[in-house]
Amino acid sequence: ADRLLLRNAVSGVLARCCSGCEVAMLLPLDTSCSLETVRQPWSRVEPPLIFYADQTCPSDNTDTVDDSALWSAFVSPAHIAARNDSERSLWPTHEANKTIGRLARPLGLQVAGGEVMWLEQDAGLLRRCPVSTANGRCLAAPSVVLDNLNCPQDFAIDYSRSFAFVLQYGGGGGGEAQLSCGGQGRITRFPLHPAADGSLVPVDVVGRIFEPRALALDPLADASDRGAYAGVGAPGRGLLFWSDTGNLSDPHGLGGSVMRAGLDGSGVR
Repeated sequence: ADRLLLRNAVSGVLARCCSGCEVAMLLPLDTSCSLETVRQPWSRVEPPLIFYADQTCPSDNTDTVDDSALWSAFVSPAHIAARNDSERSLWPTHEANKTIGRLARPLGLQVAGGEVMWLEQDAGLLRRCPVSTANGRCLAAPSVVLDNLNCPQDFAIDYSRSFAFVLQYGGGGGGEAQLSCGGQGRITRFPLHPAADGSLVPVDVVGRIFEPRALALDPLADASDRGAYAGVGAPGRGLLFWSDTGNLSDPHGLGGSVMRAGLDGSGVR
């Protein structure tokens, strides 16, 4: 729900600080910046808190744009206090602060349970930290959830079954699969908690993805075509959705596809 809130809230906005961000930002003088979302006439309520990744932003101590960071943005008090739309248009909707910086190309973030979780593509890591509800900053040093990932693109968490699904490269075997961003795209399932013998064995549930980009998960969807929903953790339930910009099987020749499969990788379509 948090990922959906983020994407819906900032849909269609041009990022000024970074390439690929889903927000509009103004370069800050310090460690904060402003966030402006697109307001539609039928939706005047702004989301109270947004998290986003910025791969090219100012460092903490200088104005040099040489940092990669996670940011959090709260609704601006001035925007809330505005008496009408004319006054609201004079103020940014949100005021942003850096949650944590000096990251290795962050992307694919998720907020839940009082913590933020994100990928660092260049380091091959999935990390997390508890966050403050007062200023959106990390309350403690981040911890590593997963390491040794190969050029990860996105991830999704199935909290009901305690699995992390990571969209990454390195599939298909052979020498190229050992290279960073080499081999085929794949979706790998990782247990979030060790087995009785202490092992944490990853499993590739989907392979042969040409150019993986985004991943989403519905833990309750019926994996059959009936479209029904069942209880949390029910067997045979749950769907993965991912985008593959290199899948040219589209009959209209447009290129790129959104695919789906069960959580065990069955029924790819």
